[in-house]
Amino acid sequence: MSDAFQIIKVSIEIVAKYFGIALRYCAGWAVLITALYYLMYFVVPQGTNLYKGIYSLKGLLFNAAILFIFIVAFVSCSINWHRFVLLDEKPKGIFSIPPMDIVLSYFFKSALLASLIVIIVAIFLLVLFYINPIIYDLTGVKFLPVTYYPIVYFLVLYFVLRLSILLPVVAIGGAKFTIAKSWALSKNVKATIFFITSIFIMLWFVVSRLTDVLTEVVNSNWQRPVVIEIIYFTANMILNWFLFIAFIGLITFLYARATEAQSS
Repeated sequence: MSDAFQIIKVSIEIVAKYFGIALRYCAGWAVLITALYYLMYFVVPQGTNLYKGIYSLKGLLFNAAILFIFIVAFVSCSINWHRFVLLDEKPKGIFSIPPMDIVLSYFFKSALLASLIVIIVAIFLLVLFYINPIIYDLTGVKFLPVTYYPIVYFLVLYFVLRLSILLPVVAIGGAKFTIAKSWALSKNVKATIFFITSIFIMLWFVVSRLTDVLTEVVNSNWQRPVVIEIIYFTANMILNWFLFIAFIGLITFLYARATEAQSS
């Protein structure tokens, strides 16, 4: 478990230490996406008639543009942070896009992993759906859907960490990525991944409860100043961005630790 804490600690510390570099990798994209998002509200008619608003051609084009830029930003920031951690490569501008072959490879590998994890979780939920009545008949205990959430989140995060452990290699244009290779390499740190997943689930529970309370407080004040809304939105966005970069670093450090364990 100490190894899990150490990797989490280092992943957070490196973002805090090189906050300016991390910000330079992502700030330009964040400003562009936010600007497009607010521009859409001025250009696309708002109201109850969705087919004249967000479902209109103009609305769909705006949403498609935002989605495309978001994907490019997500992939670029992920690759750049992998490369910074592994190669000490600094950003070359506010829109630092890695080589296109690496961007495409990273995107399609990530999409493949996401699809596989969705299938795994769907199978798990399907099995629960069928065995729940059987358990109820035998024991009288009925599991509510809300009890599935921690298990589902655990499975998703566990498989994400195990299957994405070779994504840092894709980011630096290294060895060929396959799911089998990722799974085999992650066996060297599967106990660490288990503890990291457990820690994250506990932190998620605490943070989500605090966020719910804070959201209720903010939403209960109908006369709140616009400044409060902006501060709340900005703080929430910065926190999510910080955790995202730290998570990319965590995958990178897991890859390094697994490689060390394999060679020793």
